[in-house]
Amino acid sequence: MVWVAQSLTRLTTTVVYAANSIAFLDDVEACEGCGGGYPGPAQIGYIACDAVSAGTANVLYTITGGGTWTVTSADPGGANEHISYVVIKRINKTQFRVIVGRITTDAANPAEIFYADVTFGAEATTTWTAVNVGSTNAETITAIFWPTFSRLYVATSGGEIYLSTNQGASFTQIYTSAVQVNAFTRSPDGNVYAVGNTNTILREVGESGTFSALTGPTGTNNSNGIAVAENAIWLGNGTSIFYSRKLAPTAAGDWTSSKDFGTNHAVRGISLKTNAQVMDTALLKSTLMHVLVNDSVGNDGDVWLTADMGGYWQEVTNLTNSQYNAAYFSRVDPNLAFIVGEVDTATALIHKLAPSGGV
Repeated sequence: MVWVAQSLTRLTTTVVYAANSIAFLDDVEACEGCGGGYPGPAQIGYIACDAVSAGTANVLYTITGGGTWTVTSADPGGANEHISYVVIKRINKTQFRVIVGRITTDAANPAEIFYADVTFGAEATTTWTAVNVGSTNAETITAIFWPTFSRLYVATSGGEIYLSTNQGASFTQIYTSAVQVNAFTRSPDGNVYAVGNTNTILREVGESGTFSALTGPTGTNNSNGIAVAENAIWLGNGTSIFYSRKLAPTAAGDWTSSKDFGTNHAVRGISLKTNAQVMDTALLKSTLMHVLVNDSVGNDGDVWLTADMGGYWQEVTNLTNSQYNAAYFSRVDPNLAFIVGEVDTATALIHKLAPSGGV
């Protein structure tokens, strides 16, 4: 891994409503026999946006590695229903599936995901299928995680976690709590972690279908970011990023604050990189970390990085923005990320993090 100085640049789109989530097709670990048609990492990407006023939510796509972003042929959901949490994975040699979640309450329906099976070479063409997640009306999707082809995790606002083993065609509830889950990740040994409100942290061991509660840091902050290395858990909440050297912490004292970003500076995403990281290889002992932080009061987002596991933190030179919502950090290029956010200068915010000077 070679890390170089990075900078942010603004990308353009005609969409006039907020961009909430972004994903690229960068995963060769997909269905059995999926060997053909794959264009390479970080070329095909999708962004989930808010709904147009009195209209439906836009989904943007790129086939140029983020160079241009255009609205797909059809929108998921109904009028004034916002979407987020986009995930992508190949389902056969010629197609991949794009999944988004509804984040707007619908009093007459339970939480919903929408999926579209897209053909390589026709990335603009989307036909969306709606799938109920659970049966409680007025719930929304709060997180989606698709680590392997046969295991798709979805969290809902009622505090439930659902599992799909058929790529989102149906779901089974595997966990319930009064606390909302906001983000997932997978550890190098294959365990799935989740974080949520009031510093909640959960773990599923060995694809057991059962999540157990671990102990998070002291306080009642809402956690929205998590990453797990071979030797530590990193958790980001509404002000700070913490780490624990125990992969199953049992006390608040197991956590140490690595960086306090300040009041109202919520961590939106954490990305770990390692010298041993290549496509489809689990994150080992990380040497480089990026953290996406949003200032909800100052209407500004920041990217921070550390190259020594939190010993020294550096802020990437900031572009003025109107809040960051989410980021895609490349799995194969430690110097590449795309960030989306609120409407900025009349259109959805899309920033690219890349080597300074185009190196």
